[in-house]
Amino acid sequence: MLVAVRDNEDNARAFTVPATLVKIQGFMLAGFIAGVGGAMYGHLLSNISSVTFPVSASIDVAKIAVIGGISMTAGPLLGAVFVMGIPAFVPLDAAGLAASSFGQLLVIMYLPRGLVQLVEPARDRIARAIGTRAGVDVDAAFARRDGQAEEDEPPKPRPAVRSRPARRLAGNVNGYHRRPLLEVRDLRKSFGGVHAVRGVSFDVRPGETLGLIGPNGAGKTTTFELVSGFTRPDEGRVHFEGGDVTWLTPEARAQLGLIRSFQDAALFPTMTVEETVMLACERAAPTRFFPSIAGIGTRDRRKLRQAREVVSFMGLDRYWT
Repeated sequence: MLVAVRDNEDNARAFTVPATLVKIQGFMLAGFIAGVGGAMYGHLLSNISSVTFPVSASIDVAKIAVIGGISMTAGPLLGAVFVMGIPAFVPLDAAGLAASSFGQLLVIMYLPRGLVQLVEPARDRIARAIGTRAGVDVDAAFARRDGQAEEDEPPKPRPAVRSRPARRLAGNVNGYHRRPLLEVRDLRKSFGGVHAVRGVSFDVRPGETLGLIGPNGAGKTTTFELVSGFTRPDEGRVHFEGGDVTWLTPEARAQLGLIRSFQDAALFPTMTVEETVMLACERAAPTRFFPSIAGIGTRDRRKLRQAREVVSFMGLDRYWT
């Protein structure tokens, strides 16, 4: 959830992730770890003053994480060797210059994912070479990890997530229910002097597909933003399944079943296929903070198992990482 909010906050909220709460939890967890580390370090010193924790130390920590790479656990270790290790043990020649501010800037410019961009391909080549020498297909071995089906075995699909039973709406006239599933009434939104949406009203009934057609700048995207909760309307109401959701957040609307997809279809750049599918299970089984941090949450293990079943059923075993 933390990675999803970092990579694509709007998409994470559409996946029912409470972005604000997740950010606060991440801040609290990071503060706790930093506090413990600071207390342990402080007890190693004979005296503590303002120079014990210089401002440059905080900057170095950020540089270590970014330059090393935040997509792998080993990234900050590589960053620490580059930022702190080289200047401390190598004379100020070519290697020392590489670890200077100019060298760090070059790394960020040409290796946006950090030094792990250089390490990952080398690691994979070494693993495949060792596997080939031992007669093992490394990719297939990872695909079969944790009991996943082999490629030549037909997958055994099972329902990944129990869907909420649909509500039965009374009455049916000419194939349509009398009561609309989604009701939008007189939505209005202005940005300064620009009236993006003025008095938009429509109904969407179960089984119906409704399209909004108009030229660029007509307000179609803003209307979707208003209906899905990403933008607050100046006036108007939105009702879903008979309830007023006008002032609900996008994640609260998604929990009810009013979920928005995005035109650019962007997901989460640093997340794996398996992690993305697990995130899609949040609506049915929300993650609990303390059990998850302690590693005792049964929901997380169940979602991981469900995600692997879906990935295997779709034939994406080789791409789950």
